[in-house]
Amino acid sequence: MKIICLTHSPVENAKLAEAAKQRGHDIRFVNPAKTLQYISENEKGLDRFYLVTDEVKPERIFSRDVDVVIPRIGSGVEYGSSILRFMVENLNCYSPNNPWGHVFASNKAYTLQKLSSVGIKVPRTIITESPQHVAWIVDQIKLPIILTGAIY
Repeated sequence: MKIICLTHSPVENAKLAEAAKQRGHDIRFVNPAKTLQYISENEKGLDRFYLVTDEVKPERIFSRDVDVVIPRIGSGVEYGSSILRFMVENLNCYSPNNPWGHVFASNKAYTLQKLSSVGIKVPRTIITESPQHVAWIVDQIKLPIILTGAIY
């Protein structure tokens, strides 16, 4: 199987590489920040995906040469997810992970709002950008409590 692993850090995925190679798979680590998405206006779908290299021109990666895309997007979730989404939706590459799941899971407020809106119980949570009214928040939530965000 030909695997592309989207990651900023191949070193942190050494065990994945080792396991893939032991099973006879080819794995290639691709840094999402070093890619180009070629999106065309052509309705036949002439979209393309390129890897930025030290060569004169970028290396084109063909979807037929990719059996699966494994996202290991640690930092740069928004852009990394857009690369995964492009590969899955535009190039029809397979990924076991839904690209939108990374975007939503990286946003705690959105995740909690979405879970609550469909009736899934979540811990009592107050989300704010403002550090005002901390005593009131503690009174509402009780302890333990985690306050995040910038202090103004």
